[in-house]
Amino acid sequence: MVAFKRRGHSEDWVNHRESERKTAFEGLFRHVRLGFLSRDSLQDIVTNELVRDSAVCLRLTVDATFKMATFVNEDDLPQSSRKGTDTRVIVVRGGKYTFCYIPEEDHWKRLPDGTKELNAITSKMIKFRDQLLTFTKSVGAERYDPIFNDWSALKSHAESSNVAIVKGEIYAVQVNTTDQKTTVVKYNVELRKWETVDLSFDQDCRLDTCVDAAGRHLYMIGGWINTQEYFASGERFDTVEKKWEEIADMLVERGGAFGVATREKIFVAGGACRGKLLNTCEIMVQLNGKLYVLGGIRGSNQSELRVEYFDTAEDKWIQKTTIPVESISTTYNPLIGCAMRFSKGALDELSTIEV
Repeated sequence: MVAFKRRGHSEDWVNHRESERKTAFEGLFRHVRLGFLSRDSLQDIVTNELVRDSAVCLRLTVDATFKMATFVNEDDLPQSSRKGTDTRVIVVRGGKYTFCYIPEEDHWKRLPDGTKELNAITSKMIKFRDQLLTFTKSVGAERYDPIFNDWSALKSHAESSNVAIVKGEIYAVQVNTTDQKTTVVKYNVELRKWETVDLSFDQDCRLDTCVDAAGRHLYMIGGWINTQEYFASGERFDTVEKKWEEIADMLVERGGAFGVATREKIFVAGGACRGKLLNTCEIMVQLNGKLYVLGGIRGSNQSELRVEYFDTAEDKWIQKTTIPVESISTTYNPLIGCAMRFSKGALDELSTIEV
């Protein structure tokens, strides 16, 4: 059996003489080399009626999708091979509602709702290879797969929302203030479980730190302790040498801040200090060389829906669009989000929302 390399041929094979081959479809389907197909082709196949009606065929397709997400890091693929098929977008989620924004087209699209209400204050969303992952402290994690266009619960989670990607692997920082213990854990994708990388004891065991990654390092910046003392200090963990080291302090003490690493720099924004909001933002993400700030909280503690980007030429923040939550609900929650790539086929399946 020869693997189909062009989108459309795999669909033709599935639909060819459908009525005659239906009884033998499962046996024939086992010979298709799904691992050699593109994400768009897998998306077309998984929505086919013959495939969805067969538990065996559906499981084979799901396995192929999982292996693709496990062993192929989309950021490592040459841009030329993805040109015209993939688009970088910003994904935003508040509660159950999920949206994606396409800056190139200035359009919003709606994704399926999550499996449960999500508290953004204790949650974080990251892009891991071809999928979205959300982590909520002490509650659990969810995964969004663009191929299946669906959210699902993850059985294994880190008991923490302080997660980041280092060299293609998921790391998390767990803080136990009772034992004054900080633990670094890493997710083993093949075994689907978390493994301890480092265990440290620290008298200043800080909560609500900004956790981000750059190079081979995991950064932990700012935060506060139960005595209401806020910190400007930070450390970074070397995932190769397995050791912590101090870094330069921020200019402002802050807890609950958000950050992004880009171009050998880490940008930190938002958060609070001694009960005062610091021009807070819900998410700061980097997309196509621009820094975007999404959402925030007004002085009246109401959630803000603006999306702004930083114009380096004019040295100021400019409003780009508004998150269209009010188009589907009169109430909305704080937000989390991140940037990721979507295939054209996956985006075409999503409904457009007018702002």
